[in-house]
Parts: sequence; C-alpha cells; structure tokens
Amino acid sequence: MNNLNQRSNRIVSIIAILMLLLGIGLRMLDLSDPPLDFHPSRQLFSYTIARGIYYKLAETDTPELKARAITAYESTDRYEPRILEGLVALFYVLAGGEHFIIARILISTIWMLGGWFLFKLASALTSPVGGLFSLGYFLFLPFSIQASRSFQPDVLMVVSLILTAFAFWKWQENPDLKHSLFVGLLGGLTVLIKAQGAFAVAIISLAVVLSVLGLVGAIRSRNVWIMAALVIVIPGAYYFGPFQTPGAGYFQFFTVEMSQLLRDPGFFIRWLVFIDGFMDLAVIAIAIVGTLLLSKVARALGLGMWAGYLVLGLFFPWQIHTHDYYSLSLIPTVALGLAPIGMRLSEAAWKQAPPWRVLFVGVCVFAIAFPSWLGRSALFAKNYRNEPAAWRKMGEELPRDGGIIALTHDYGWRLQYWGYTPVSLWPYNADYALQLARGGNLSNDLRLEFKERTSGFDYFLITDFGELNVQPQLKSILENDYTIIQEGDGYVLYDLREEKSNQSDG
Repeated sequence: MNNLNQRSNRIVSIIAILMLLLGIGLRMLDLSDPPLDFHPSRQLFSYTIARGIYYKLAETDTPELKARAITAYESTDRYEPRILEGLVALFYVLAGGEHFIIARILISTIWMLGGWFLFKLASALTSPVGGLFSLGYFLFLPFSIQASRSFQPDVLMVVSLILTAFAFWKWQENPDLKHSLFVGLLGGLTVLIKAQGAFAVAIISLAVVLSVLGLVGAIRSRNVWIMAALVIVIPGAYYFGPFQTPGAGYFQFFTVEMSQLLRDPGFFIRWLVFIDGFMDLAVIAIAIVGTLLLSKVARALGLGMWAGYLVLGLFFPWQIHTHDYYSLSLIPTVALGLAPIGMRLSEAAWKQAPPWRVLFVGVCVFAIAFPSWLGRSALFAKNYRNEPAAWRKMGEELPRDGGIIALTHDYGWRLQYWGYTPVSLWPYNADYALQLARGGNLSNDLRLEFKERTSGFDYFLITDFGELNVQPQLKSILENDYTIIQEGDGYVLYDLREEKSNQSDG
C-alpha cells in the first residue's frame, strides 16, 4: 500500500511539473511585445528604475542617454526597496544591455516557484490531488497569466507570502528555533518587498500561532518572540530607516482620507463587482467553503490569508476597487481554498466506474485548457510593437527650451521611458474622481485652475486624445485660446507663452 501511495504521489508530482512547464510556456507567448498590456504606468515605473540602476553599473558609449536614464531613475519615488528592479538590472549587465523581456522571464519564473510551493502546501493541507487543483487555478486563471509576468514588486510579494505560509506549516509541525527563524525571515522579507504584505503576514502569524500554542503558550514562547522580531525589524530597518520613504504621506492620502468610502454600502458592492471582473465570485465562494473544510491549523492559515486580503482592502479602499493588482494575493488564497474541494471531488470520482473517471479527468483538463486559451488570447489581443519608436521620435521632436505640462498616456511614463522626456501632468478624469472620493471639491472655474496649473510652463502637450474628449472644457480652452506650435505622430503641442487674444491685439 505504501509503495502504491508513493507511486501515486510521484505521478501527481510529474503532473504538477508538466503544469508548471505549461504555465511558464504560456507566459512566454508574445514575449517581445512591449509591456503595455497590464498596468503600463506601474510597469514602466519599475523599468525606469531598473534601467537607471543598470546604467549606474555598466559602461556605455552613450553618455547623454546614460545621464538622462540615471536622472529619471533618481527622480522616482521610493515606496519600497528596489529588490526586483535590482535583480533585473543585474541581468541587464549579464546580457550586455537592457531588454524588457528579461524582466518578463524572471518574474514568470518567480511565479512558477510560488506555484510549486503552493502545490506542496496545498498537498500537505489536503492531498497531492488537492494540490493539483490549487496549482491549476494559480497558474491558469487568465488574470494570473497576465499579472504574473508584469514587472512590479507585487508579484514578488505574493510569492514571498506563499513561501511564508509554507514555512508556517512546517513551523506548526515543529515550532523550534530553526523553523521560527525561517518564518521570521520570510515574513519580514514579504513586508520588506512591499509594505502592504504586512496585513496578511500579521494575521496569518496570529492565527497560526494562537491555533498551535494558544495565547498563554505564544506569550511564553521565546521562538515566537524571535519570529515576531524578525518580521518587524527586517522591514522596519528600511521603512523607518534612512531612506525616507513617503509611507506616512501615502497612508494619510489613501487610508485616512479615503476612510469615508467604508461608510458607503455601495463601496462593498463595487468592490465585489470589480473582483468579479477578473476572478469569478462563484469560485471565490466555493473556495471560502473549502477553507472552512480544512483541519484546525490549516483552516487558521487559510482564514488568515482571507482576512489579510480583507484588511488590505479596508486600509486601501480606493486601490482595492480600482487597481486589480492589489488583489494579487487573492489568487493563492482562492487556490488554497479549492484544494479540499478538489480532494473530495476526486475521491468521489475515483469511486465511480472507469467511464465516469475518464469523464472527470476530461472535465479537469478542459478546466485548464479553456482559461489557458483565454489568457493566451488576451496576450495577443493588442500589438504594441510600434509604440517605442513613436515615443522615442516624439521625445526627440519636443522642445527642450521650456517646461511642458501634458495630458499624456500612463502618467507620462511612456514618454519618460522611451522618449527620455519628463513632463508635469494635467489631471486625468480619474484624478478628479479620486479627489471627490477623498471628500474634496472640484473647481467651478476651470480657467482659473488652468492658469494656476500651467503657471511657469511654456507648452501644453496632448497625446491622450480620448482623455481630452472627456474634458471638454479643457479642450475648449486649448483650442480657442492657444496656438498649436507643433504636431507630430500621436501628439499636439500648444504654445502657452501667449494667448490668441493677445496675439490678435498685437
């Protein structure tokens, strides 16, 4: 019987490895397309940092571009340590130049590592077959396929969270000093990578420790205090150290000033509708039920992950229903909850006659194949290969004898990254919505606001004409009061130095 179980486990492990190979193969599709398919402003922010680090490390025969790349990098806000960007920059050095596909390959590989440890964790919590159900969801959800190859620290944070959860499971089996150190180091690393990981790490820690040791045992345990100290000290040394990250201002802006959203029942409906757009709520409901079916400590771990996501949303209510990558940690959380459901379904199916077993396997294969095809189709939906050259050309053509304010794509990052041209930004329509959500008011006099915002600037650049069309008052001011001084591929440049009325008077 033991030999049979070992053979079955080996077969399941081989299937898991094949699934991982298929998963990374999917993420290598359309590899050379520029990174504009998923939150381009966030990705180009990280690409700008990686390029700046690379140019600081490498010799180059283009000193002007090097200086501009380093300047752009040094002007970026430091919200978290540049761990992932630094890794990509090192690979740039090894490759002899910056190639954005390097980041894609590295990040997809990191996601596969997370998938393997999620499979091992789900297998330990339920069964190896249950682990396959978790792995399948984690790898082949279309949202996962797109998000897990995007260049941003959130992906690394989620993988680190999975490793922390896996370390916690090993700790509950043997809560000695060695396992406590592993949990503390991985938990601290998760929060260091991105501070938002603190919610899940803290709640999982409390849930598992109390479930295993109880309150009195936890307080008396030296190992628990060592573990907690590492989780706090590792990120604390960075976030409260000499780097002066804008964390307090970020918290004030997006948590304190957004807290009024939590008093609106409609906010929670919008949150659920938003999630349903990229993760089916019915599957989420099934996963919650599955989490409740786990054993005591496993259930504490799973519910800790659910609660960590919920608290994250309560602390960042604007992002949680407008930025889907803030829900990345929900992927392994749902995946883990599907393991006990998958285990019970497979056990029931294997008690049936062979034809029904074959049908069950066929349904499982289809459940992987269909979302994989949807994810593949999303990757090929748009072709962005002409974008870099257009933005480079624009950057070369724009004047450098005066300041530019712009209504442009992705908060100016396309122009910054490919055109090496920093600009100040005119607000998007979404920015005005954000201002209202914070309890602010909009100006009744757009002309006065225009004068204030454009003071000190010589040019007004338009590249995002769709956004201009939803701001008709701004469009009217520019077209009626100012002259187009330059036009090019995808842009119009207005001269702010003199209004049309003044020109006619002269």
